[in-house]
Amino acid sequence: MKNYFDVLVIGSGIAGLTTAKRLREKNLSVAIIEFYQWGGTTPNHGSTPKKYLLSAVETKQAVEGHLGKGFDTVPEINWQQLMAFKNKQIADTSKVIQQDLAERGITTIYGGAKFKDATTVTVDGVDYHGEKIILATGARPRELEIEGKEYLQYSSHFLNAESLPSSITIIGAGIIAFAITNIASVIGDQVHVLQHNHRALAAFDQELVGDLIDQLRQRGVDYHFDNTIKKVEKLKDDLFKVTTEEGLTFETNVIYCVAGRIPNVENLALEKAGITYGPHGVAVNEYLQSTNPNVYAIGDSNDSTAPKLTNYAEFQGNYVADLILSEKIQPIEYPIASMSVFSNPKIAQTGVFVNDALKEPNIYSIEEIDMHHWLNYHRSNEPIAKAKIVIRKADQQIVGVTSLSNEADLFINYFTLLLKMKMTKQELRETILAYPSLASDFSKIF
Repeated sequence: MKNYFDVLVIGSGIAGLTTAKRLREKNLSVAIIEFYQWGGTTPNHGSTPKKYLLSAVETKQAVEGHLGKGFDTVPEINWQQLMAFKNKQIADTSKVIQQDLAERGITTIYGGAKFKDATTVTVDGVDYHGEKIILATGARPRELEIEGKEYLQYSSHFLNAESLPSSITIIGAGIIAFAITNIASVIGDQVHVLQHNHRALAAFDQELVGDLIDQLRQRGVDYHFDNTIKKVEKLKDDLFKVTTEEGLTFETNVIYCVAGRIPNVENLALEKAGITYGPHGVAVNEYLQSTNPNVYAIGDSNDSTAPKLTNYAEFQGNYVADLILSEKIQPIEYPIASMSVFSNPKIAQTGVFVNDALKEPNIYSIEEIDMHHWLNYHRSNEPIAKAKIVIRKADQQIVGVTSLSNEADLFINYFTLLLKMKMTKQELRETILAYPSLASDFSKIF
């Protein structure tokens, strides 16, 4: 096997795959090193399998919205059938991704990589040299140092559970926590959510987050804010007692810890390559370079302030590929920020976020819109549909939108394109969009 490459990529998740493929298309010699599953978290035990489970959940919720309005009963979700369907779709993901890399002429190396010097890494005793090296090692769930931590499970366990017990507990109130809460509560589980402070989905408008939590509470979800988990005691094989620092106690069948993720960087012997890192990842500059100028860090492995989401990892992968190919020489500049949550109703936002706009009332105004009476929401009997529009006062330009509804992700993606076009309120009024469609209701906004 060849041991000298133009570029070595450590990690085969979305960020690493994006860069490796782009560079190989330009005929650079590329090797990619992976120690677990080819493709990383997203396609194997992250958002991709989650989407298969959500398809059944959203179908059931759609029927619930028409109970007594076309349907007499709501079907139950057969978890074993759903899991078998999901498993069949992703069973060969890792193998297919590795085969695709090989067909592209990218060398695949399996094993754990450690730096030997500034331009060399060792895998299972074999040295590999790269003129440029890209760290794309991703992240893993944060482990809590509490009594009974051995009884905690993680999101990947939920996504591969053969069956769901009647009661589950989720530690954390971030994006992953809401996805698990949504799925489990629709299936019929009793769900407890523990959050150490009073904020959920901190990056989103807290008023709309509160509305989302109200919807989940109506589904039977118990939220325990300002409660920090202290210990877990095993009562029997499928029953545990949870105790918080504040004195709350309850019993549950399984506990999923989704209290953040930490970068996979501490076992790479980075110091041998002159690379600085900390608890938030590899230190990078505005070019995503580490303190070793020939080594870049992208995705969850770096300490940049960009959201640790798949679309940002892909964007960073393309950016570094452009840098190496000398197609870009300027610092990374992110496009309009957009993100959504796998809940139902969904919450999503783009552009200037409401939280940021509230801090600058002299610059921005915020218009609130109740959309539940719009045809596209009313016909589906959606319980809630809202939006907040951020407008720059100086020129009345729409610069941000946050939405809560079953179609909030689509709503926000439309607006991401409108924001990129820098449309004003008047220009939106003068635009005719296809009818009937979600976008055709946009004329009702103003």
